[in-house]
Amino acid sequence: MPSLSKVGSEMLDGALPALDASSLTSIPAANITGTLPAISGASLTNLDARDLENALPAISGASLTSLPASALSPMFYVYDENVTQSITSGTWTKVNFPDTLFDADDVFDSSTNHRFTVPSGQAGKYVLATRVSVYSNSNNITDARVKIYKNGSFYHGGYLFAYGSSIRHIAPHLNFIEDASAGDYYEVYIAVTATSPQIFADSENKKFQYFYGYKIG
Repeated sequence: MPSLSKVGSEMLDGALPALDASSLTSIPAANITGTLPAISGASLTNLDARDLENALPAISGASLTSLPASALSPMFYVYDENVTQSITSGTWTKVNFPDTLFDADDVFDSSTNHRFTVPSGQAGKYVLATRVSVYSNSNNITDARVKIYKNGSFYHGGYLFAYGSSIRHIAPHLNFIEDASAGDYYEVYIAVTATSPQIFADSENKKFQYFYGYKIG
Protein backbone atom coordinates (compact mmCIF):
# COMPACT_ATOMS: atom_id res chain seq x y z
CA MET A 1 0.00 0.00 0.00
CA PRO A 2 1.40 3.41 -0.85
CA SER A 3 2.03 5.72 2.05
CA LEU A 4 -0.90 7.82 3.15
CA SER A 5 -0.58 11.42 4.15
CA LYS A 6 -3.04 14.22 4.84
CA VAL A 7 -6.15 12.00 4.72
CA GLY A 8 -9.23 14.09 5.50
CA SER A 9 -11.51 12.79 8.25
CA GLU A 10 -14.47 12.96 5.84
CA MET A 11 -12.81 10.18 3.82
CA LEU A 12 -12.66 7.76 6.75
CA ASP A 13 -15.64 5.58 7.64
CA GLY A 14 -15.85 3.33 10.72
CA ALA A 15 -13.23 2.45 13.32
CA LEU A 16 -9.60 2.34 12.34
CA PRO A 17 -7.53 -0.71 13.28
CA ALA A 18 -4.71 -0.42 15.82
CA LEU A 19 -1.72 1.35 14.37
CA ASP A 20 1.91 0.51 15.10
CA ALA A 21 3.51 3.79 16.12
CA SER A 22 7.00 2.37 16.69
CA SER A 23 8.37 4.27 13.70
CA LEU A 24 6.57 7.52 14.34
CA THR A 25 8.93 10.28 15.41
CA SER A 26 8.94 14.05 15.58
CA ILE A 27 5.19 14.59 15.31
CA PRO A 28 4.43 18.32 15.77
CA ALA A 29 1.93 18.95 18.55
CA ALA A 30 -0.04 21.17 16.16
CA ASN A 31 -0.91 18.09 14.08
CA ILE A 32 -2.49 16.24 17.02
CA THR A 33 -6.08 16.96 18.05
CA GLY A 34 -8.33 15.44 20.67
CA THR A 35 -7.26 13.35 23.66
CA LEU A 36 -4.50 10.79 23.31
CA PRO A 37 -4.85 7.39 25.00
CA ALA A 38 -2.60 6.44 27.92
CA ILE A 39 0.97 5.82 26.80
CA SER A 40 3.28 3.24 28.38
CA GLY A 41 6.67 4.67 29.22
CA ALA A 42 8.28 1.24 29.69
CA SER A 43 10.53 1.68 26.65
CA LEU A 44 11.16 5.41 26.93
CA THR A 45 14.83 6.20 27.45
CA ASN A 46 17.14 9.19 27.15
CA LEU A 47 14.42 11.83 27.24
CA ASP A 48 15.78 15.34 26.99
CA ALA A 49 14.21 17.64 29.56
CA ARG A 50 14.03 20.33 26.88
CA ASP A 51 11.52 18.16 24.99
CA LEU A 52 9.12 17.92 27.94
CA GLU A 53 6.47 20.56 28.53
CA ASN A 54 3.81 21.11 31.19
CA ALA A 55 3.13 18.79 34.12
CA LEU A 56 4.02 15.10 33.89
CA PRO A 57 1.69 12.43 35.31
CA ALA A 58 2.63 10.45 38.40
CA ILE A 59 5.39 7.93 37.73
CA SER A 60 5.59 4.54 39.42
CA GLY A 61 9.02 3.70 40.79
CA ALA A 62 8.29 -0.03 41.06
CA SER A 63 10.77 -0.90 38.32
CA LEU A 64 13.53 1.53 39.31
CA THR A 65 16.69 -0.33 40.28
CA SER A 66 20.28 0.39 41.34
CA LEU A 67 19.40 3.60 43.15
CA PRO A 68 21.71 4.33 46.13
CA ALA A 69 20.08 4.72 49.53
CA SER A 70 21.81 8.09 49.72
CA ALA A 71 23.65 10.16 47.17
CA LEU A 72 26.23 10.93 49.88
CA SER A 73 26.88 7.34 50.93
CA PRO A 74 28.90 6.02 52.63
CA MET A 75 28.63 8.52 55.46
CA PHE A 76 29.33 8.56 59.19
CA TYR A 77 29.12 10.88 62.20
CA VAL A 78 30.80 9.90 65.45
CA TYR A 79 31.36 11.95 68.59
CA ASP A 80 32.28 11.91 72.28
CA GLU A 81 30.27 13.62 74.97
CA ASN A 82 30.90 11.26 77.88
CA VAL A 83 34.56 10.14 78.09
CA THR A 84 37.35 12.58 79.02
CA GLN A 85 40.89 11.61 77.92
CA SER A 86 43.90 12.81 79.91
CA ILE A 87 46.84 13.49 77.59
CA THR A 88 50.49 14.46 77.89
CA SER A 89 51.31 18.09 77.14
CA GLY A 90 52.85 18.59 73.69
CA THR A 91 52.36 14.94 72.67
CA TRP A 92 50.30 13.75 69.75
CA THR A 93 47.43 11.57 70.97
CA LYS A 94 44.76 9.77 68.98
CA VAL A 95 41.24 10.95 69.76
CA ASN A 96 38.58 8.36 70.58
CA PHE A 97 35.01 8.75 69.34
CA PRO A 98 32.95 6.11 71.21
CA ASP A 99 29.48 7.46 70.33
CA THR A 100 27.80 7.08 66.92
CA LEU A 101 25.08 9.32 65.56
CA PHE A 102 24.91 7.40 62.27
CA ASP A 103 27.06 4.94 60.36
CA ALA A 104 24.73 2.86 58.19
CA ASP A 105 27.59 1.47 56.09
CA ASP A 106 29.70 0.47 59.12
CA VAL A 107 32.76 2.40 57.95
CA PHE A 108 33.90 3.72 61.34
CA ASP A 109 35.39 1.53 64.08
CA SER A 110 34.19 3.26 67.27
CA SER A 111 35.26 0.51 69.69
CA THR A 112 38.88 -0.41 68.92
CA ASN A 113 40.81 1.63 66.34
CA HIS A 114 38.56 4.72 66.21
CA ARG A 115 39.16 5.18 62.51
CA PHE A 116 37.23 5.64 59.27
CA THR A 117 38.08 3.13 56.54
CA VAL A 118 37.01 3.53 52.90
CA PRO A 119 35.12 0.33 52.03
CA SER A 120 35.71 -1.85 48.99
CA GLY A 121 34.20 -0.40 45.83
CA GLN A 122 33.78 3.08 47.37
CA ALA A 123 36.91 4.92 46.24
CA GLY A 124 36.24 8.57 45.42
CA LYS A 125 36.07 12.07 46.83
CA TYR A 126 35.06 12.53 50.46
CA VAL A 127 34.39 15.46 52.76
CA LEU A 128 36.04 14.87 56.14
CA ALA A 129 35.74 17.14 59.20
CA THR A 130 36.56 17.07 62.89
CA ARG A 131 36.47 19.23 66.01
CA VAL A 132 38.08 18.37 69.35
CA SER A 133 37.39 20.09 72.67
CA VAL A 134 40.45 20.43 74.91
CA TYR A 135 40.75 21.72 78.49
CA SER A 136 43.22 22.56 81.22
CA ASN A 137 42.21 23.20 84.80
CA SER A 138 45.30 25.41 85.12
CA ASN A 139 43.93 27.89 82.56
CA ASN A 140 47.19 27.97 80.62
CA ILE A 141 46.65 26.43 77.18
CA THR A 142 49.19 28.06 74.84
CA ASP A 143 48.92 25.79 71.82
CA ALA A 144 46.38 23.33 70.42
CA ARG A 145 46.71 21.44 67.15
CA VAL A 146 44.54 18.88 65.40
CA LYS A 147 45.64 16.57 62.58
CA ILE A 148 44.15 13.91 60.36
CA TYR A 149 46.36 10.85 59.95
CA LYS A 150 45.99 8.80 56.77
CA ASN A 151 47.13 5.18 56.81
CA GLY A 152 49.09 5.82 59.99
CA SER A 153 50.91 9.01 58.96
CA PHE A 154 50.25 12.74 59.34
CA TYR A 155 48.26 13.89 56.33
CA HIS A 156 46.26 17.07 56.97
CA GLY A 157 46.20 19.72 59.71
CA GLY A 158 48.02 22.64 61.24
CA TYR A 159 48.47 25.02 64.13
CA LEU A 160 45.85 26.77 66.20
CA PHE A 161 47.76 28.96 68.60
CA ALA A 162 46.07 30.19 71.74
CA TYR A 163 48.61 32.45 73.38
CA GLY A 164 47.46 33.85 76.71
CA SER A 165 47.53 33.30 80.44
CA SER A 166 43.95 32.28 81.14
CA ILE A 167 42.75 29.96 78.36
CA ARG A 168 40.83 27.06 79.87
CA HIS A 169 38.89 25.61 76.90
CA ILE A 170 39.52 25.64 73.15
CA ALA A 171 38.28 23.50 70.25
CA PRO A 172 40.59 23.22 67.22
CA HIS A 173 38.87 21.96 64.09
CA LEU A 174 39.43 21.30 60.40
CA ASN A 175 37.63 20.11 57.27
CA PHE A 176 38.81 19.19 53.79
CA ILE A 177 38.03 17.20 50.64
CA GLU A 178 39.98 14.01 50.07
CA ASP A 179 40.44 11.79 47.02
CA ALA A 180 40.47 8.40 48.76
CA SER A 181 41.14 4.84 47.65
CA ALA A 182 39.44 1.72 48.97
CA GLY A 183 41.22 0.58 52.13
CA ASP A 184 42.54 4.03 53.10
CA TYR A 185 41.90 4.81 56.76
CA TYR A 186 41.74 8.11 58.63
CA GLU A 187 42.21 8.98 62.31
CA VAL A 188 42.13 12.19 64.37
CA TYR A 189 45.10 13.26 66.52
CA ILE A 190 45.44 16.18 68.94
CA ALA A 191 48.37 17.93 70.68
CA VAL A 192 47.93 20.50 73.45
CA THR A 193 50.53 22.51 75.34
CA ALA A 194 49.28 23.14 78.88
CA THR A 195 49.43 21.81 82.42
CA SER A 196 47.65 18.42 82.60
CA PRO A 197 45.58 18.92 79.42
CA GLN A 198 42.52 16.82 78.63
CA ILE A 199 40.36 15.95 75.66
CA PHE A 200 37.22 17.12 77.36
CA ALA A 201 33.75 15.62 77.14
CA ASP A 202 30.76 16.24 79.37
CA SER A 203 27.02 16.91 79.28
CA GLU A 204 27.61 20.55 78.30
CA ASN A 205 29.29 19.47 75.05
CA LYS A 206 26.44 17.85 73.12
CA LYS A 207 27.93 16.37 69.93
CA PHE A 208 30.41 19.25 69.99
CA GLN A 209 33.41 16.95 69.68
CA TYR A 210 33.00 15.02 66.44
CA PHE A 211 34.47 13.35 63.39
CA TYR A 212 32.32 12.98 60.27
CA GLY A 213 32.64 12.20 56.59
CA TYR A 214 30.61 11.50 53.48
CA LYS A 215 31.26 10.65 49.84
CA ILE A 216 30.56 13.30 47.22
CA GLY A 217 31.82 11.69 44.04
